[in-house]
Amino acid sequence: WRDANARRALRPAPRTGRRRPAGATVASESKNPHSENDASRFVLPTMSLASVAPVAMASGPGMLSKKTWAVVGNHAKNPVVERITNRLKSNGKDVHRVNSPGKSTPPAEFNFLGDVPGEIDVVDVVCAPAMGALVVEEASRLGIKHVWFQPGADDPVLVARAKALGMETHCGCVLVDLPSGANL
Repeated sequence: WRDANARRALRPAPRTGRRRPAGATVASESKNPHSENDASRFVLPTMSLASVAPVAMASGPGMLSKKTWAVVGNHAKNPVVERITNRLKSNGKDVHRVNSPGKSTPPAEFNFLGDVPGEIDVVDVVCAPAMGALVVEEASRLGIKHVWFQPGADDPVLVARAKALGMETHCGCVLVDLPSGANL
């Protein structure tokens, strides 16, 4: 009996990943265009890396001189998102916390860029490229002209898409490019 329990204790833990039941669809596959998932309202273009030309980027200092920022990411779980938000605020910027598309967790104030009152000068994308694609499409619809991509969010296809939509882009880290107390 003791040996059986010891063997059982050494077995690897069962996998906990969820699988979708046969025939189930995710919100983006739903036949209802007005499903309950707000993120499903965005249609993403299909682009391959082969079709991406080198992308000219705006200067980081040019964007850092802008006043109103929206930081899009997981404010609850990613401490870097909060550090970026705090650095921008400590440099006199008006900063709005926006959740990654489809998320609704505090401490973010807004679930989508469109929920932010007033004009946004720069969107700082601090989420995975799949979510970033939704952010870029929404920013374009809202007429936002400047998008800052943090490391990890700066997928070449995504940056090219933002450029194709007429946006100025910059790939870099606000924490590196904006010194503490710089007041740009």
